[in-house]
Amino acid sequence: LVFDIVSDTKPEEVNKGLESVARYLNLNAQAGHKPSDVKLALVLHGNSTKAAMHDAAFARHTSAAKNPSTELIRELKRRGVELFVCGQSLARNKFPVADVAPEFTVAASALTVNANRQQDGYSYVAIH
Repeated sequence: LVFDIVSDTKPEEVNKGLESVARYLNLNAQAGHKPSDVKLALVLHGNSTKAAMHDAAFARHTSAAKNPSTELIRELKRRGVELFVCGQSLARNKFPVADVAPEFTVAASALTVNANRQQDGYSYVAIH
């Protein structure tokens, strides 16, 4: 699956789209599947872009002291989820690439991630 995440949350809350990906992994675990049994990717863009920021950058761009999604991002990465952030959304929001957490790959665009993963056989899941 490729999760297309644009949902925004309050600065002090974990991004709801990232929580949806974690729930999917948990459902698979309850069914007896290992994280390696499924191939997952996600791309943050639009209003969700700031969730890809490392803690210091998140604090600069919001009213929060740190990124509340950081631990979940690290756990998703540990479980093999590919993490992308849209380069076009970074540019539109004037977020420097240096502000992106190291767990993420900066993609040319969310559109390219979605198209490429679908060509690789991934199903598309929109989280808006």
